[in-house]
Amino acid sequence: MKIAFVSYQYPPRFVWGGSRYALEITNALEKLGVQVKRITSETGGFFRFVVNARAQIGDADLVHGNILSDALIFRRPCVTTMHHPIRYDTKDVRYTVMEYMCFRKARKVITDSNISKAEFERMYGVGKVISIPLGVEQPEKPEIGDPKKVLCAAGVGKRKGTELLCKIADLMPKTQFYITGGKDAYQTRNMHFLGRTTSKEKLELLYRECGICIITSLFEGFSLPILEGMAHKKAVVTTRVGIAPDAVNGRNGFVAERDPSAFAGIIKRLQTDRSLFEKVCEEGYRTSKGYTWAKTAKMTIRVYEEVLERKLNS
Repeated sequence: MKIAFVSYQYPPRFVWGGSRYALEITNALEKLGVQVKRITSETGGFFRFVVNARAQIGDADLVHGNILSDALIFRRPCVTTMHHPIRYDTKDVRYTVMEYMCFRKARKVITDSNISKAEFERMYGVGKVISIPLGVEQPEKPEIGDPKKVLCAAGVGKRKGTELLCKIADLMPKTQFYITGGKDAYQTRNMHFLGRTTSKEKLELLYRECGICIITSLFEGFSLPILEGMAHKKAVVTTRVGIAPDAVNGRNGFVAERDPSAFAGIIKRLQTDRSLFEKVCEEGYRTSKGYTWAKTAKMTIRVYEEVLERKLNS
């Protein structure tokens, strides 16, 4: 099976969640014997990328697009991955049109969680969308950290719920909060913004030191930081986004209302009840073991096989 994987976002040029997905899923597919041709953007804008992508598809059996990257590629059977509706990122109507184009022409649409699946089905109808959860890389030696140090590795912005995060920090002046992304816009004494490009080494150090991971987002397609926190033996407190309703159950982490006092109350409970804190960390770690990129790749291959079988029978 030959797959042309088309993704405008891909490391090292991009380091966001969609580019992480592109890297991990293509590596996992190759380990399972799929021939993957990665078509990515090294320089230039999106439409230059599209022109180059069309020329590079070659004899691939199927095109797998990531984050609208296949919007203008029409001729091959196509699977597309949409992590969440684009309206949560931008109001630019051009991207809304591209999302609609990708959805209409795709034989199957892969998304990351049942929450995203329900959103897309409300927008475009039932039948095409399949929810395939992502995997998480397991650290070598995860450690239970200091519950007085809280990590938010989901980034900064309106969709990321940074305003809510600031209100939580205001209620907890003796707790230190470390946030990937941002600079000085929200800086307070107990909030430390680490900039847009946090090195892997720096992030791993923070995962070792911090005891609690929080996600305050308004919407996420999957929210990989939930599983990354669990894999690092952190107590996770999150809004009801992405994988949270399926993976977080009150024993391995907590889903909180979008209210600063609710978040602060859970965090304080974890800080004062050491036994509960350690149990949550250990149970979350066990949960994370069930989410692997190999499993994600196997489910993705089944989608490919279904699409190609339908092509042969049509």
